[in-house]
Amino acid sequence: MQTSWGKTLIEMINNLIEILIEYFPLLMKGLAVTLLLSLITVIGGAIIGVIIALLTISNNKILKLIGSIYVEAIRGVPLLLQLLIIYIAVPASVNKFVAAAIALVINSGAYVAEIIRGGIQAVDIGQTEAARSLGLN
Repeated sequence: MQTSWGKTLIEMINNLIEILIEYFPLLMKGLAVTLLLSLITVIGGAIIGVIIALLTISNNKILKLIGSIYVEAIRGVPLLLQLLIIYIAVPASVNKFVAAAIALVINSGAYVAEIIRGGIQAVDIGQTEAARSLGLN
């Protein structure tokens, strides 16, 4: 004998299964777009991050300032606001996917730059001197 709670739970599960079956193609399309956007973000963010990290640790004060301003400006603004700004700034002829990819790559690049900069600066000066004595640059 089932209680009303058990019957309601079974009906809810059946409704959920019906919804998932009905919208499965749409969910798979969304998954594909999300994975592609993630791949673009990781690759683009890594490239920009390396460049900006090298700028921030350079001896040239102008390059260091440019890198620092980029990192502080991007990390100081919420991602949702960056998405909105890029969406408005990008011409209407460019689709929404490209605008989202640009905003995510710019955001990811700032965070990756800080990770790389921190990793490079965490190397002890003694290890750097030991590597140079072995002929490494």
